[in-house]
Amino acid sequence: NKDTNFVCFSENKNTMLGEAVPTQMVSRKGSLFRSAAGNLPSLEQALAQSNAEVLLTTIDAPSIRTKIPKLLFALDMMLPGTRIYKNKLHPVVPRSVKRNCAEARLIICPSTYMQKTCSTCVEVGLEKTVLARAGVEAAFGGEYASIIDGPYMLFPMNRYSCPYIGTITEAIKRNPGLFSPTLVILGPIYKKEPANWGVPIIRVEKCPDDIMSNLLQNADAVLYPAQGDGSGMVAMQALRSGAMLLTAKSGAHYEVAGTVPFYFEADNPVSMLQIMRRMLDESPEEKEQRRQTGRTLVTDCAWEKCTSKIISAIKRGML
Repeated sequence: NKDTNFVCFSENKNTMLGEAVPTQMVSRKGSLFRSAAGNLPSLEQALAQSNAEVLLTTIDAPSIRTKIPKLLFALDMMLPGTRIYKNKLHPVVPRSVKRNCAEARLIICPSTYMQKTCSTCVEVGLEKTVLARAGVEAAFGGEYASIIDGPYMLFPMNRYSCPYIGTITEAIKRNPGLFSPTLVILGPIYKKEPANWGVPIIRVEKCPDDIMSNLLQNADAVLYPAQGDGSGMVAMQALRSGAMLLTAKSGAHYEVAGTVPFYFEADNPVSMLQIMRRMLDESPEEKEQRRQTGRTLVTDCAWEKCTSKIISAIKRGML
């Protein structure tokens, strides 16, 4: 998009958004009239010096004083300081988030679930939100021979699924015969991981898209007891890879994946075991039909479309 230029302002020198987006170091300290320590400008100063026309930032970003239009993007409501009460549909978000949303021209959301959640949690009208669905990399559509020796199940571990590690370990403890002999755990080390998962594990902390697709595609099942995932990216990647996905009907999952996954309650090991039995009872023909349906659902999920929506929102925010 030749008429739109991006600059990334960051406090972290290792932040890189690609060759086309230069990164400029800033400091939160300082003010519009005084440079911060180390001669780094504040974000307010950097915005003024660069003649920025729009600020695109996260929904929970620190509040700054600027006259240029502010656009926010919200992947979920799992924000620091957010309180989630049991049996409540939506979390109670910090006042700073509500203030950001009140000041914003538009809020970019990856799903209608997040549009509705923003409307409910931060009390903004749906007309103030823009839908820009996430894409799926082409690598997830490839066919790969398994790189894991023997059958296995895959557990994608992130901030949505980490709180429900106990669901998997308790389910394994109750009925180990339903599980494959190996559990592959995909994601960074979590400080509260159990010493014993109940089955042998293989750790993959980080890998490129083609390896992740390989792991998804060749797993007997992908166990993803996640809550609050507002983009459904893992679900879309699993469907594009042709994986057998077991997940919770939470966040954007049902919106992006429909009836293709096997749904269970994320915090209920009995529910997980019941849905695993159902999965194992399906015939090879039924599983193949499920795979084909999943791939068809995410065929049009492209980052180019997401980019077009974001660019459109930026231009709209300038009006």
